[in-house]
Amino acid sequence: MGILSNCEPKKVFEFFEMICSVPHGSGNTRQISDLCARFAEERGLEFRRDDMNNVVIIKEASEGYEDSEPIILQAHLDMVCAKAPGCMTDMEKEPVHVMTDGEWVFADGTSLGGDDGIGAALILAVLDDNTIPHPRIEAVLTTDEETGLEGAGGLDTSLLTARKMINLDSEEDGAVTAGCAGGARVDCSLPVCMIPAGKDRLCYTVMVSELKGGHSGGDIDKGRANAALLLNRLFHEVLSNIHDTLLGGISGGEFDNVIMPKAAGVISVPKESEERFKETVREFTADIKKEYSATDPDIEISVTPKEPVPTLSRKSTRSVIQALMALPFGVQNMDPYIKGLVRTSLNIGIIRTTSNAVEFSLFVRSSLDSELKLTINKVKACIEPYGVKVDVRGSYSGWAFAEESPVRETLMAAYEAVNGTRPEITATHGGLECGVFMGKMKDLDCISCGPDLRAVHSPDEKLNIKSTERLWKVLTKALEMSK
Repeated sequence: MGILSNCEPKKVFEFFEMICSVPHGSGNTRQISDLCARFAEERGLEFRRDDMNNVVIIKEASEGYEDSEPIILQAHLDMVCAKAPGCMTDMEKEPVHVMTDGEWVFADGTSLGGDDGIGAALILAVLDDNTIPHPRIEAVLTTDEETGLEGAGGLDTSLLTARKMINLDSEEDGAVTAGCAGGARVDCSLPVCMIPAGKDRLCYTVMVSELKGGHSGGDIDKGRANAALLLNRLFHEVLSNIHDTLLGGISGGEFDNVIMPKAAGVISVPKESEERFKETVREFTADIKKEYSATDPDIEISVTPKEPVPTLSRKSTRSVIQALMALPFGVQNMDPYIKGLVRTSLNIGIIRTTSNAVEFSLFVRSSLDSELKLTINKVKACIEPYGVKVDVRGSYSGWAFAEESPVRETLMAAYEAVNGTRPEITATHGGLECGVFMGKMKDLDCISCGPDLRAVHSPDEKLNIKSTERLWKVLTKALEMSK
């Protein structure tokens, strides 16, 4: 018997445990793809698998639904692999070790992969059950969603005949998601000239740390500081007071979709300017602590003397500081339909200094493709005059809220039939694969839903059992009502 054998719905949790039985982190999806293909073969279902390990499984309509519009059920197969300190699980080779306390499902020392393993398990359970009335189902199980929606981006959607889609990658019971942001990664490179360490100069490492950071989708509206921009703001203040300031470099961040919580840089000033430099840092730190007292109360700015090192030239120093000062950041526009929802934003998530350039990466988000393009053009207009070279990659479409959506109305009616109340309609400033599919299939009608998940992408991730049961009932009722 499986660990989750007493969880209801039994088939859903049986398939979820099956998914957890093989490693399936992003970029490591061959085994999970094999598992899904074997599932289809064993049931005599038509399926296709592509070079990216995406799997499409077809189940023809049940009796009486032959003339109904087909529907896509969609989820992603990959997960974010995160481990608690001291955990020895090799997530590249070992399964997820699932556990339960009867209310929640979680993993032993690692992330669970409920995002989006439970969505895939719900779909497999639907395909496995021959008692559920349904139209033609086109089950789309994608890969590498967590690393940039890559599987969905590479899928040949000409295989799909349906123009209605239920995505199962949301994380809140009692709500349906009806919009998401599109996005693009913007790589920037500013060529610089390095010069030898100067005589009669002092050199310091300056670090900004203990910022809250956060996700550039879900947390961009919280007013939190970005470490790279805050550090550069300090450098700009020093340069304003000490004209012979030189930079030795700046670095920080690991992911372009994370608000940078920590950054460090090297700065060089003339020896005679030592006290002015220290006073500038003291005044700036006091101002910043007050400015961000509500959003980043633990912010720290440290200055540590170091041996003189080669620095950027005077011209390069000014170009870097001015370009980063000109760079937009944060919320650019709010959604007019859904209160409190960010429509467009941008974030600098990574910055590095090499021997000949300062390189930084941005993530731009918008639910409107036109506004995404506008924001990228604004970035170019702000920083290209300083010599920055800009390259846009990985762009995918947003999903703007539709005032009319038949699939949304069907799902909401099913929810009301099961629970006695209508769900809340929400949207996310994060990315969902719905946006990618809508960019490829212009007449696609989407909705997204999911059970309660907490602390996804972390070792504290957990999945609520009762909410999964409720979603199963809503999903199967929606299929029944799709006649």
